[in-house]
Amino acid sequence: MQESESTQEKEDGTIRHISFYSGIIQTMGYDPQYALLEIRLVGDGKVRQYSDVPEETWYHLRESYHPDTYYHRHICGCYKEYVVLEGSA
Repeated sequence: MQESESTQEKEDGTIRHISFYSGIIQTMGYDPQYALLEIRLVGDGKVRQYSDVPEETWYHLRESYHPDTYYHRHICGCYKEYVVLEGSA
């Protein structure tokens, strides 16, 4: 299992992140109402937010045997990316 059983709840209540064990992904979360995917990368610790991500893509990322590869092939560069400023996340 790649996911941690613990979760991180953001103080502003927006998107709940799950801890994720992979080479590059530290945590991630998805808001189906707004089709927003957030991913915190291990390297720089910054949260990247992707808009208009179908829920199916979120499920495929979570269930992927190689989530890092899935992220690079199907998310990074495929959706608009915003870096969430510290204090906004």
